[in-house]
Amino acid sequence: MKSVLRSLKEVVGEKLLVVPARDLAVRAGSARAINVVMLGVFNAHARLFADDVVYEAIKSVLPGRAGEVSVKAYELGKAFYAERAKSA
Repeated sequence: MKSVLRSLKEVVGEKLLVVPARDLAVRAGSARAINVVMLGVFNAHARLFADDVVYEAIKSVLPGRAGEVSVKAYELGKAFYAERAKSA
């Protein structure tokens, strides 16, 4: 794995962002929320959607606990990106 990351850094440079998506998803409450963590990272970078639109979409598709976990996963993804962007 380290050799893959090293190779990617050679091609992409220091802008490579390795996201511990599974760890963040588990912290949110479910490893199944990996994709929502990545949505949070992506949207924090690209700023395509307003957060309230994302929250509404998540809650409409995933009611109850699944929605709560997904909102938390989205927020953790955003926070991860924001922290890395500050130090870059």
